[in-house]
Amino acid sequence: MNAARIAASLGLLREQPQWHLLAATKAAPILAVLRAVLFEGDSVLAGSVLTERVARELDALRESGEDLPQTAQAYLADWLRQGWLVRWTASSSMAGNDIHLGRLAGDECRCLVGHGDGSG
Repeated sequence: MNAARIAASLGLLREQPQWHLLAATKAAPILAVLRAVLFEGDSVLAGSVLTERVARELDALRESGEDLPQTAQAYLADWLRQGWLVRWTASSSMAGNDIHLGRLAGDECRCLVGHGDGSG
């Protein structure tokens, strides 16, 4: 594939949620939270459980010096709006309350697994 075709393909990607995630000002802590909460454990969580776990991870990041002023609920609402998380509706009794890592954000987490933790 030549450079012009690659550039055109990458240009189309700029509009996709995964590009916005990687380009986000807080991409590193966002990906760290998503990876810790949804990628390394359960990939689908009830909203209340997800909120509690995200809050815990945000607190840990704040203690390490990250500037993350919003609440877990505010970050989760933003991540849902951005398409990095997806509200999952199933035929279970908790339908509509489960949230999982969006496929594209999941791809980014998988791509970055091992980076920054000394294993890759």
